[in-house]
Amino acid sequence: MVHEQVWCPEHNEPKAVVAVKDGKPLRQCFHENCLRRKTLRGQICVGDTVHTVSPHHGRFRVWNIENNNFTNLQLVGNKGEGDFLIDHWENIPVDDLIPIEAKAVS
Repeated sequence: MVHEQVWCPEHNEPKAVVAVKDGKPLRQCFHENCLRRKTLRGQICVGDTVHTVSPHHGRFRVWNIENNNFTNLQLVGNKGEGDFLIDHWENIPVDDLIPIEAKAVS
């Protein structure tokens, strides 16, 4: 299967395919300012696990941040033996994401 290249409008470079959602590629520019966004509740980064505001519930992995500040998220599960990804996707604005604070290791 051949996919067309999608270019980052800010950096004029091709975006990389980072995941496949419903048979279609999700793309992301790997420049630092494209990988992160400041939100109403803190900063999020591609690869982070986040919570979302209502009506969505659960923890989600951030796969990409689109040019319109929407994110593609995949539901994260945990049955006591570590996190795993569930085939449930959401497309949510960055301002509806809540960063999960990393726990300090002692």
